[in-house]
Amino acid sequence: MNVPSILIVSIGLISGAARAQIQTAASSSASSATNDYFASYGMISVDSDETAEALQELVGSRVKLIYYKPTNKLLVYGPSDAHRLLREALRGLNAPRRNVRIDVSFDEQRDTSETEASLRGSGRVGVTRAGVDGTVHITPRVESRTTATTAQTRQQLLVQSGSEASLRVGETVPFVDELIVLGRRYGYISHEVTLRNAGASLDVRARVIGDGPEVQLTLTPELSGVSSGRSQRIRYTQLATTLTVSDGETTALASFGENTDFYRLFLAGIGRTRDASSMQITLRVTIESPTGSPAPAGAR
Repeated sequence: MNVPSILIVSIGLISGAARAQIQTAASSSASSATNDYFASYGMISVDSDETAEALQELVGSRVKLIYYKPTNKLLVYGPSDAHRLLREALRGLNAPRRNVRIDVSFDEQRDTSETEASLRGSGRVGVTRAGVDGTVHITPRVESRTTATTAQTRQQLLVQSGSEASLRVGETVPFVDELIVLGRRYGYISHEVTLRNAGASLDVRARVIGDGPEVQLTLTPELSGVSSGRSQRIRYTQLATTLTVSDGETTALASFGENTDFYRLFLAGIGRTRDASSMQITLRVTIESPTGSPAPAGAR
């Protein structure tokens, strides 16, 4: 075979390093099909289609990645580099999430006023043959007493970072009608609702920021009960309160800002009477060690 001299000259001008790169690329392209293999990977701490979509973008469209929801596994077919990248990503995603213990204290101070009215009489009454005669003086008396009492309610929650738990704040809700009106105003209720056996709760979502020690807490008020024989839940998401606290720190919810009037009605179920004068909620968070173990690597 006669090779044109210009091609021989061109090959001779290519450096050894460049020739090696060309040969490596050609070899990789030729063997890419035979380098693909199948493996399945468990997702322990995550279970969403969004996570699978993000991992698909990470490894590229050439890799076949299917999220099988019934077993919460990723089914992957692709080259070894893609499998290695997935294992590294899942190692972080499947790291056990830390638990957050939340100690909550509701301190209520009530001023109860009582008014007592009575009549006091004095004088003389006599009975004669002519009848009854005498003089009686009636003196009205009104006494007012104000009694200040305090009550404390404690609850404890244990929630996994990124998850939510419910904090019960009242088995009965004195102002349920007013809260339903507010629910309609904010668009949570689209029709007339009569709620029976109503209860109030604060849904608490805790998320450890990075490796700690700060924790973000989101408290969302929720009203639940029975309406027309069916369970109903009204979640006031627009009135949620978010705060950041440190591990071991005690924080008081001093104010709910522009939502103070709502929370005054919502938290009234904590006390035993309607004449509560003040309510303070104190939170203390503790980050606990994670439980569980990382997901095992996929096998060929």
